[in-house]
Amino acid sequence: MKVNKTDIISAGLSISCQYIPKEIKPWSETKRLLDGLLKAKSARCPFSMIRLGDGEGRLLGYPRYYNDAEISSQCLSYQYGRDVIPLLKEKYPQDHIFHGAIKLKYSIINAVDNADYIGVPSWIHFKPLNEKNENAQFAQALCLTETVNMQLEEKSIFDHFIFKPFHSNGFFSELLGGEVFLGVISHTDISQQLELKFGIDKVVHYKIPGHQSFMKNDEPQYPDYYQRLLNDIKVPFEGAMFIVSAGYLGKLYCDQIKRLGGMAIDIGSIFDGWTGLGRADAINNPQLRL
Repeated sequence: MKVNKTDIISAGLSISCQYIPKEIKPWSETKRLLDGLLKAKSARCPFSMIRLGDGEGRLLGYPRYYNDAEISSQCLSYQYGRDVIPLLKEKYPQDHIFHGAIKLKYSIINAVDNADYIGVPSWIHFKPLNEKNENAQFAQALCLTETVNMQLEEKSIFDHFIFKPFHSNGFFSELLGGEVFLGVISHTDISQQLELKFGIDKVVHYKIPGHQSFMKNDEPQYPDYYQRLLNDIKVPFEGAMFIVSAGYLGKLYCDQIKRLGGMAIDIGSIFDGWTGLGRADAINNPQLRL
């Protein structure tokens, strides 16, 4: 099928402007986000915030806009490493890429449906098109065009990189400060640092394999590891707070935490910036260190 990427990018930009109009600077929305998160924290009700980027856009656009080879290289192998392909072949002897990608796709859709706050590419991410940025902007646009029927207007919408200025403004101290419990799903255990930095009584860490393109791990997070983790998550009390940095599967963890009665926030690669480990665009910015 011939795809007119320019038309879809234009449609994505139009939708993004409905959520965050061009007269609003997305980075100015950090206080609105903090106020909303503090309100949810005070209510101690089940809550989930997840974010969608170009990787999720590719999965949401499969198989209509991406074929098996593209979704394998740009999503599955990119995030989980080469070992994910033989594991998927073992799990799904027929059409292993299709089954692996579709399972992820519909799990993300379910997480979107159940979330309270959503991060998506805002208008600032749609730059003048050229050969280098067209593919990324096309994938970003699919985050918006493929979720347009999911009633996102009923949720609070923010830029998917909102936690970078949120961190710069010092708002994590207001959000996490003085918590009696914090659950963390991430590649690196920094429980003691978090306890000291934010005055948290107890941090419980759930370890995941990191992004395989930036961190080498013995076992990929998909297709089996994450299932064990989903079963291991324990929410100690209603509204207990969790922060999650786990790529595509982070959306599933946030969804599970909310279903168990917790408050889950997908902070993404800002955690890499805190630790100096993981995605290059995060670790190369020393201002993001915890």
